[in-house]
Amino acid sequence: MGCCGDSSVSPEAKDPEVFFFKKRRCTDIFCLLFFLLFWGGIGYLSYLSITVGDPYEILYGADYLGNRCGVGSYKDKKYVYYPRADKDILEQAAIASSMPWRLKFYGLCMADCPQVSSPTACFSDASQCTVYDYGTPAQYGAAGGSAYYYATMPSVKVLHRCIPNDNSLLNQEDDLCAFPQCDNVNYFPCDETYNTTWKLTGNYPRSKKCEVTYRRGEIQQLKPVTEDILSRNIGEKMNTASRGVESLMESITEVSIFGGALPLLFGFAFLVLLRLFAKTVIYVSLIALGIGMLCLSLYCFVAAGVFEELWGKLNNNLTVANANTSATDAFADDPEAVALGLVDSATTAIVTMAPSDLDDAIKKQDGDPTVWYVAGAIIAILFFIYVISMCLARKRIKTAVALVKQSTVVIKERPMLMLFPFATLTVQLCFLAFFILLGAFLFTADLDSSHFTSSLDGITKSSSFLEYLDWFNGTSASDIKSADDSASNVQLLVYLYLVFGLLWTIEVITNISWTAMSGAVSHWFFFRESAEHKTRAPLLRSLGRVLCYHLGTIVFGAFIVGVIKLIRLVLMIIDKYTKDLQKSNPLFWLIIKCTQCCMYCLEKTIKFITNYAYIYVALQGSGFCKACFQTFSLIFANPAQLSINSLVRIALKWIQLITVPLGCAWMANIALVANQKPDPIYATTLIALMALVIASIFATVFGCVLDTLFVCCCRDKADYEGKYMPDMLKKVYGFHKKGKGKDGDVEVEELIEQ
Repeated sequence: MGCCGDSSVSPEAKDPEVFFFKKRRCTDIFCLLFFLLFWGGIGYLSYLSITVGDPYEILYGADYLGNRCGVGSYKDKKYVYYPRADKDILEQAAIASSMPWRLKFYGLCMADCPQVSSPTACFSDASQCTVYDYGTPAQYGAAGGSAYYYATMPSVKVLHRCIPNDNSLLNQEDDLCAFPQCDNVNYFPCDETYNTTWKLTGNYPRSKKCEVTYRRGEIQQLKPVTEDILSRNIGEKMNTASRGVESLMESITEVSIFGGALPLLFGFAFLVLLRLFAKTVIYVSLIALGIGMLCLSLYCFVAAGVFEELWGKLNNNLTVANANTSATDAFADDPEAVALGLVDSATTAIVTMAPSDLDDAIKKQDGDPTVWYVAGAIIAILFFIYVISMCLARKRIKTAVALVKQSTVVIKERPMLMLFPFATLTVQLCFLAFFILLGAFLFTADLDSSHFTSSLDGITKSSSFLEYLDWFNGTSASDIKSADDSASNVQLLVYLYLVFGLLWTIEVITNISWTAMSGAVSHWFFFRESAEHKTRAPLLRSLGRVLCYHLGTIVFGAFIVGVIKLIRLVLMIIDKYTKDLQKSNPLFWLIIKCTQCCMYCLEKTIKFITNYAYIYVALQGSGFCKACFQTFSLIFANPAQLSINSLVRIALKWIQLITVPLGCAWMANIALVANQKPDPIYATTLIALMALVIASIFATVFGCVLDTLFVCCCRDKADYEGKYMPDMLKKVYGFHKKGKGKDGDVEVEELIEQ
């Protein structure tokens, strides 16, 4: 009943109905209780974030007097404007350089952000560019402010903050093509002002022939005399972000078609392709992998200078020692050599026969050739091992082909499998949003020693700008750093707890989805012809069994993977902040890199084992530890077939991950340019990311179906002599063969082709 407890029925049960339905019990309950206790801690942190923190700070800023904009008497002034951000940075330089999260900005609550639509509009109406301070002279004077400020840039509203938006290029005219020049034949229409240039706007596809563009425009900008580097920098980035958002909004139709519908179409088309030509696709993929290894090995040998050395030896062998006549003269006197172009005349040398680009590539290699020798030799050895293994694994490749074909049949009869991961992704995004908000709320709580002692005189994030400056000016930099360090342990533990909670929860949701899909495939395998156990919603029934009986088992495996991911994340942070130390200490660099590599391999290994373990959980209701032992038994009993299946699955996955996003992005970019959408790079990038996510989902579902079918076949072969296998799989596993030897192999080939 507890973690590693066994509550499942014996795997020796002869009737699948027994272990699949009747004897299924709850597994690893203690793990589930521990998970619920952990989430109790998350609930307590949520309580602290609301009671100790200030959730309104996320949505609304505060002015320099400590008033919360949009709340209470300031409910009509929802927006906060920072008129002197650059000056605030300079005055708090010590904090900005060491603890930027403690910065306080001079803010003013406003009914609307300053809208400097045009610099010239301010000439006739100065109020558009003027922001008045509503405090008393004593208040803003003590805080270093003034009675009014000039807004020099328009603003973008982000969480009720007025963020500057530098749109200095607002009046830029359409680009013209400078070269090739306008000829009114191939390149037109010509521009009226510069008649050698021609217009690009609305001139697709002719515009693609342009090599050099000419850009013109009138820059209008208001700029204060004092430096505004920070504001201008933020404004430029915000302008870029605004252009990206505007581009996406203008291209919403193309994004929906090429980022949503088209990847789905490509995904299903790939399944049809596998159904019809699985054998061809798999063999081509395996051959391409071998050719890639061979080419990589040759590249390493080229980089090591092997071919240059061989050419030198060949060149030396061609040199003929003669007392009176040199080899060059002999070649030069040969009319056939002159006719072939090997020499120009009697005074020329032998033409270098090695390609010049190859020679240049070799000369550019600055690394140690020994490293390239070793790398080339290792890859060459792996290549020969790979070729021999593929030759010996021909029957297992045929089995993998049959499993791939049968997987497409399962997906055809269980189409909800392809849509279920999208619901999983939606739930994961909701939890991600929750953890982000919780982290932000806890940040407003500013959990440090000032909440438990009086060392900082109660300074919190809700203190006014003036109070904060008084504390800052009256405290030395060392005291500030010491006070911040005193709370670092508490904050570190809190945020590590949150990060681990996010990793663990996301992994739990992923494993629930995987196990539910495995259960649906297992149900199809054993009960597809059973009228008694037929159901309209096999996937939902499988999900119900997982949530009712095996949530503790899911939590157990997710905990292990979550811990490894957290360790990897900590190592990445250490690696990032110790770059200088790694440069001066090669041993430390080696330790960091090797540790990261080991943790990566450990995570992949654990994921491989747990994925198969969850298939056993879905199939026969095993607890986590017993399912892992069954997975090891599967690995030891079928190492070759398992390796081929994994290789085929990975190859098919990368085919989708490469071709689908690139194809969608390429077609989308053509459509965006043809439709004259602004800044098509933003929409193209988003479409590529969306297509990558959809392709990854299709690959994950297909891998789950393939692995589950293999496990079911192994169980059917061991206990039921292939009773429940589809006809195609019966043949490749050797059941009900009508002939022997070559005839049996031919029958299997014909069935796979069908």
